[in-house]
Amino acid sequence: MNTQRAQRILELLGDYVGTATATSTPLETNNQVFFEKYFAASPYFREHPELCGFDPVPGDALGRCVPWALYKGGGPDTIVMIHHSDTVDTEDYGGNRDAALRPRELTERYRAGAADLDGDVLAQAAVSRTADQLDPRLLEILACPEDKGPLLYFADEAVLYNPRLHRTYAVRDGIPVLLVDQARSTR
Repeated sequence: MNTQRAQRILELLGDYVGTATATSTPLETNNQVFFEKYFAASPYFREHPELCGFDPVPGDALGRCVPWALYKGGGPDTIVMIHHSDTVDTEDYGGNRDAALRPRELTERYRAGAADLDGDVLAQAAVSRTADQLDPRLLEILACPEDKGPLLYFADEAVLYNPRLHRTYAVRDGIPVLLVDQARSTR
């Protein structure tokens, strides 16, 4: 991935995670404030304001909205972005609650072993960093064996996805299984 793009993704992630929200309180709508700023700062969405917005959740006592955006590429493809208003309470971070809204600091604490994690979170973290992670350089050259087009990697599901053929290929022990007869249709 392009270094500048990766840096921008980390920057946006830090801004978003650093937005204070609290489940079942008016603070939960702060994610809308984040998206309002994001849309306003984007030259694309300033030029095409009709391609982004907020749809109110009917009957929602907190007045939450669903942020959405459409980003049209240079060809026939359009990226559809839809978000929802789920939050993780800072209390879920236990002894690291003070760093819950500062992802870089929280990450450093986890790496240093200073995190107060329960067994489920530790197990999830261990699994997410092991065999099913693919080298980004490999992802750049992988292609669907049938249509020879690029594949999208979903690490949490351990699959490579071909959106053109609506098909997934398994990733087992970090090895892509690119066999057409073993692919699964998503239709």
